[in-house]
Amino acid sequence: MRYIAIFILSILSIQSSYSQINELGVFIGGSNFIGDVGSTSYISPNQLAIGGIYKWNKSPRHSYRISLTYTDLKGDDAKSDDPRRLQRDYSFTNQIIEFSGGLELTFFDFNLHSGHKVATPYLYSGISVANIEDTYFLNGILN
Repeated sequence: MRYIAIFILSILSIQSSYSQINELGVFIGGSNFIGDVGSTSYISPNQLAIGGIYKWNKSPRHSYRISLTYTDLKGDDAKSDDPRRLQRDYSFTNQIIEFSGGLELTFFDFNLHSGHKVATPYLYSGISVANIEDTYFLNGILN
């Protein structure tokens, strides 16, 4: 009886797992602050950024996606090449949580079921909301 139940469950799950309409993933990367405090290098990740993503592939050309990203953002004038920033010596740390949702449009058909490696450029447009603590300097004191 147990083998029959496993066989029936296997047959039923084959049809539901045929296509990849839903995608779920995680990502890891780096973040850095670009502004008045900290390093003057434009791309210089100094903190870990992690996140998750969910995509619903509506057709071979477009999909809806949502993502959630978290990072500790740091800026430190001591890491700068600018002597004025080194003398000022400001620094800050802030946590950022970002939620994003929108539409992803591929330029070419993106068939995940072809069995071959596929790639295409894509355009993403959507709305992002970030939760960040207000950080500002008032008369040289971090508030």
